[in-house]
Amino acid sequence: MNSMTGFGRAKLEKEGREYLVEIRSVNHKYTDITVKAPRNLLYLEDKIRKAILQRVARGKFDIFMQITA
Repeated sequence: MNSMTGFGRAKLEKEGREYLVEIRSVNHKYTDITVKAPRNLLYLEDKIRKAILQRVARGKFDIFMQITA
């Protein structure tokens, strides 16, 4: 895949918590990845970036992560 435009949302409920992840992407000449997450999930930022880069060659990606009790 060379580029992508789209939106995705996933929700997981586990052990009384709700995890929500949203990904928005648009065509872009270069690769630009922004991850917004709670402090306790920021350790995942590098893994998320690597996973996206393995699947696409270019595009602008906004990833939003949220945990609610």
